[in-house]
Amino acid sequence: MTVADLAGTAAILRNAGGIVGDPIEGLISGAKSVLVLDHDGAVIELADRSAGVGPGRATFDGIRIAAIDASATAGFLTAIGFAELQPLTRTKVSAEQLAPGGSTGLVDCMVARFGLPEDGEQFSLTVVQHPDTARHDPVPWGGNRQGLYRCALRVENLEKALSLLPNSVERQGEPVWCQLPGTKIDGLYIAFLRSPDGVVFEFVERPMKHFNR
Repeated sequence: MTVADLAGTAAILRNAGGIVGDPIEGLISGAKSVLVLDHDGAVIELADRSAGVGPGRATFDGIRIAAIDASATAGFLTAIGFAELQPLTRTKVSAEQLAPGGSTGLVDCMVARFGLPEDGEQFSLTVVQHPDTARHDPVPWGGNRQGLYRCALRVENLEKALSLLPNSVERQGEPVWCQLPGTKIDGLYIAFLRSPDGVVFEFVERPMKHFNR
């Protein structure tokens, strides 16, 4: 997330008892940032970017995936529609860039950034393969145990989007119809996909015309 006053926001969170790290170069934003640990143990990156962010406000600009196999994850992401913003590169990363309170010692990681064409660089997905995460097994089907549980991508036509997927993308069952009573639309067709790390990704059929209502 980006905030207009990084130092002030960090001070407020510390005073409230939050676990807040020292300033770093954020892996998601590439800008001066601090990492915060929420009550569920998830790490949140707060980046300093005053332009376009009003006082007391924040914008959600990206997420980070700790990948077991960054190359396989990169292939999966581009197969389902993400564009490569920064190719997979061996990068020196410190533990304090991954969680608040980490050490400053550097280790070799594989890092890449991706975005969706309709978003430009407004929102990015950063993939980091650390030696520690590379030793883990993919999470069981059904969702992650911690951190990113699932990620949904809007598609114009679900049947067409699925037809464009290569066989390497693992699907989970047939698309389902999800009713949305009380909303402006009757419901959504959703297809479930599984990343190489076991994270659930969804294709959600939501034609662009729905956003003009």
